[in-house]
Amino acid sequence: MSSLPGSFEVHIVPGTHWDREWRHDFEEMRQRLIYLVDNTLDGQYMPIRDYLEMRPQNRSRLEKFIRSGRLLIGPWYSLPDMTVTLGESTVRNLFYGIRNCRQLGHVMMEGLTNSSWGQISQMPQILKGFGIDTYASYHGVPGHLLPIEFWWESPDGSRVLFIRSPGTTRAGFWLAERKALAPKPEETECAGAGSELLANAYRLADARTVDSTPLYGDDTQRAVNYDRLYDEFSKYVELIRPETTTGQILMGELIDAQQSPPDLVKMVEYIRRHHTADSINLSSIPIYFNKVKESIGDLEVFKGEMRFPHKKNFAFRLCSVLATRLYLKQANRACEHLLTKWTEPLSAMAWLHGRDYPVNEIDNAWEMMLTNLAHDAIGGCSIEDVHADMLWRYKQVQNRCRALLHRSVGHLASKISSHDIAPDQSRLIVFNPLPHPRTEIVEAYVDIPVDVYKDGITIKDQNNNNVACNVIATSMPKSVSLELQIIGCPALPVRRAHIEFEAKNIPAIGYAQYTLQSAPPAKPAGHGLTASDTRIENEHLRMTVNPDGSIDLFDKDNDLTFPGIHYFEDSGMDRAARNSWYLIPPENDTVITSLGTKAQSLLIYCSPLQAKLKVIYTMRIPRSIDTEDVTIGRQEHFTTYRYKHRSPEMVDLNIESTFILRRNAKRIDVETTLINNAMDHRLRIMFPTHVATDQSWADAPFDVLTRPIAKLKTEEWAELRDLGQVQTYPMLSFVDLASDDRSLALLVDALPEYDVLEDEKRTIAVTLLRAIFHGRLDPETTMPLTNSSQCLGKHSFRYSIYPHKGNWEQGRVYNQAQLHALPPLPAQCMGKGTGVLPPSGSFISFEPASIDVSVIKKAHNENTVIVRVFNPSSKNIKAVMNTAWTVKNAYLVNLLEEEKIADLRTQDNKVFLDIPAKAIRTISFEPAV
Repeated sequence: MSSLPGSFEVHIVPGTHWDREWRHDFEEMRQRLIYLVDNTLDGQYMPIRDYLEMRPQNRSRLEKFIRSGRLLIGPWYSLPDMTVTLGESTVRNLFYGIRNCRQLGHVMMEGLTNSSWGQISQMPQILKGFGIDTYASYHGVPGHLLPIEFWWESPDGSRVLFIRSPGTTRAGFWLAERKALAPKPEETECAGAGSELLANAYRLADARTVDSTPLYGDDTQRAVNYDRLYDEFSKYVELIRPETTTGQILMGELIDAQQSPPDLVKMVEYIRRHHTADSINLSSIPIYFNKVKESIGDLEVFKGEMRFPHKKNFAFRLCSVLATRLYLKQANRACEHLLTKWTEPLSAMAWLHGRDYPVNEIDNAWEMMLTNLAHDAIGGCSIEDVHADMLWRYKQVQNRCRALLHRSVGHLASKISSHDIAPDQSRLIVFNPLPHPRTEIVEAYVDIPVDVYKDGITIKDQNNNNVACNVIATSMPKSVSLELQIIGCPALPVRRAHIEFEAKNIPAIGYAQYTLQSAPPAKPAGHGLTASDTRIENEHLRMTVNPDGSIDLFDKDNDLTFPGIHYFEDSGMDRAARNSWYLIPPENDTVITSLGTKAQSLLIYCSPLQAKLKVIYTMRIPRSIDTEDVTIGRQEHFTTYRYKHRSPEMVDLNIESTFILRRNAKRIDVETTLINNAMDHRLRIMFPTHVATDQSWADAPFDVLTRPIAKLKTEEWAELRDLGQVQTYPMLSFVDLASDDRSLALLVDALPEYDVLEDEKRTIAVTLLRAIFHGRLDPETTMPLTNSSQCLGKHSFRYSIYPHKGNWEQGRVYNQAQLHALPPLPAQCMGKGTGVLPPSGSFISFEPASIDVSVIKKAHNENTVIVRVFNPSSKNIKAVMNTAWTVKNAYLVNLLEEEKIADLRTQDNKVFLDIPAKAIRTISFEPAV
């Protein structure tokens, strides 16, 4: 840490950290926002959008302030959490934030965000892709290791100047001025009856709103105690002084949802007159950042993600919201995949074949998504109404994307050539969103007109070869609506068949076409599947169910057994004030597992193509926390409730897990459903791996990371000691443990939290449910009145168990995780295809197939196709992108799709790429169509 001699330059920066919705619902916060903007005004666009919806008459006034630099907005659309979302979502947050801010006159191109529960490893590379070379944040930052200014480096070598908050957080000046405005300093924490702060305070007192709206007051006219202001200001300057290496000190007002006092200029002038040891300036974030850049010398370098709890200073807390309101994370991942893997790519392909690109619909869907990705929203730590609104927005995104996807698929299907289709035939087209070909057992629901229905379904490929197929179930005759544009909606009597079939070698980012006919199917040749009520087996794997429902998995390829995996563990959760941010067990916790219980297993389906075995578990767990034994306290402006025990009242926790093993598969897919009748608990699924390793591997936004299994010592870290556990880790689609002789990966769909226990068995724990209190208590029963944070009711989860050989790269774990997360999409088409597209084909593919694709879309400003790729491996890759078109030209562009970085070599339908290890590249190419 620096101890620079002489005068420092102190930057007093007015502003606010605006949580659009958190402690209160959006409309309550919007009224506060309107008052704030009308009378005064962090680096995001969304508050301006929300304000102008209600005050459109003030747009020109705001634009004038923005163009002149008096009001600084951007570069973010919203202040996101980046740890539980895809990397593409972070890219789009900046993309839409910068574009929208520019339309208002100017955008602040500094990477300021007082959000994100931990800092993702690839953030420097993302920032550099937008031309941003600075970043400021604090959650998870190692304040005990580094000064305020240091270089932050991504795995690809990209660097930005990181400016962390000082020990006084981002709001040193606000901390001083609040003491100067309070009648007594202690009243900033707790005001009593008769306090001057209660003058003109008011609230609604009806039952509906008394606990959901605040007690409002107004302190904007209070006189300033300038002596107290100076004393507090000087104290914070001296606390920050030894933490800086540049002599530049930021004293911000950037606190949640607060406005600047009317006497701000007078306050700064008073401090300038009396604090003569340093230069005092009313400043801005860009001025401060530029001054730091001019003053930096040799700085320390930190590489990779930052997920440190705070050791001795609360400013750097990590928090743990990875599994809070897990249903939100599931809805978010479904929308992210629908947008980036289906709607945008297939809309772009349909555009290249004559359909208009729905740019406005897609932009609006993204903006609804980005509203939900604000850190307190996707973090699941806001009030009830906030998360109800989020679910509505996610539903709108899904509805819109499916409508767009439906029409893009229909347009493309009409362009795919086929032979003549007989009246009793239809086409079945299977789309693959992944950048590598795949062979899958596909399930589909197909309609056969009643007048041609025969007992059974046959499927033939484009070469007229029979495809292995089976009818799982059929409906009774029913009518579906044939929605025509002019005639209307004639009824079509059909039998609906739920079928399964083997789709071989579906091309990368492409499709395969089949002919479907109602007729008795040809019997598939040898299937390699055997099954019973306690066992399923194929060519590669054998799974046996134990009496308690745990399973033994035998990996035939590597001659390895994983015994006793897949059991459940349930533990208690306290109702501390910020329990939504921390994993706090009751003081005397009771941990219950399904080990040793009696489970029921039964084979529910078996065909030559796949087998499904269901295991039913019943656990008896406490109904809630024991609300009789509680200590009430105060911590960080919140009332806390610390409980001693879980309740003696027990309820059933009913869980069903369906294990699915398909022909020739090297993983077992699992679908688990449960009915949660209990509160204040955490449920995890446990996998003792017996893998001798001291590290785990997991994917992260645009990266795959290694993390230590060893835990920090609780007594050495204030956050762990005082506020609860935060040492679980995030993942996007997999966690893997690997050694020379055995390796096991868990592949997940929107289950973002894992842990690896420090036991001899090296048990992987994946969180399925975190039921907590975050809302209103009934004063008579101390039970929650609003329960969505308790996650009561039915929940469903998807994950997969994948034994393999070698590390994650050698075992193709990333590839298997993609196959699991993104199954192919079948579409039934009744008529003949008359277009120019071949019966089976790839729109875009890569050699080698280890390149991953973040998105394919039409460029915003040009008639070109944008393909964003990244290399998750540790090796540089020379790649070839093959397209279905002759390429006129291709080049690399920045993440704004505006600046050409380098021309790319092309030849016919090929684009040649050099993609360094861990690099993100955005390709723009113009096809000849």
